[in-house]
Amino acid sequence: MSRAAARLAPVPAVVVLVALAATTGLAGCGGPGAVVDRLVVCAGPTAEHPTGSPAVISLRQGGREVASASTSYGALVALLVPSAPTAVFVDGRPAGTASFGGEDATADPASLPAPDDTVIATARATDPATVDGYIGLTGLGCPPTTALGLG
Repeated sequence: MSRAAARLAPVPAVVVLVALAATTGLAGCGGPGAVVDRLVVCAGPTAEHPTGSPAVISLRQGGREVASASTSYGALVALLVPSAPTAVFVDGRPAGTASFGGEDATADPASLPAPDDTVIATARATDPATVDGYIGLTGLGCPPTTALGLG
């Protein structure tokens, strides 16, 4: 679990990124050694965006969206992504990055090659119950990660 890292960008809204250092080996489409990570994102509420206001979370790798969710400020949302440095956007604004280690762990996610369609489809098709473990960062206005019952 020590291989996870998260960086938050200076943005007007407080954004909390909980990086679940969760991996699972994938057979078939992703090939041997392919890995899926789980990210849990909570856009912290602000005066401009109070709790319950709609928010769109976008996770990008190599400039390509690999997962997204419509949620609300102050709510946790869990998404599976291919294992690679991932940029987090809230309502189209950069909000932080997460990396689960490896040789590209400190790279800017936008500077890396985008995953192909098969890798993204494999991540989306992964059973969330097979992805274990997590590391969490918490912030103001967001519930604890235990609220998702992820362990």
